[in-house]
Amino acid sequence: MIRRQIEFTEQQAVALRRAAREQGLSMSEVVRRAVDAHVGARPGPDRATLRTRACATVGAFPGAEADVTRRHDAYLADSIADWHGAELAQE
Repeated sequence: MIRRQIEFTEQQAVALRRAAREQGLSMSEVVRRAVDAHVGARPGPDRATLRTRACATVGAFPGAEADVTRRHDAYLADSIADWHGAELAQE
């Protein structure tokens, strides 16, 4: 389990203590059950789904440069140089 520290209003704390006592559970267990009921224990998408989604975006957006796949390092270097130039101009 992952340990977390959370804050409650006074009214929430009273209600939580009461619910735990009435159900014969720890306050932590009441919180865990409430979280499960509210958001569920939803796992994220599996790797195959993520890959399919990522591949679906390839070519979906127009680029300004036609040769970006061959010259991506040069474009990155130019962008960094432009950024540093703008940063130096502000000083």
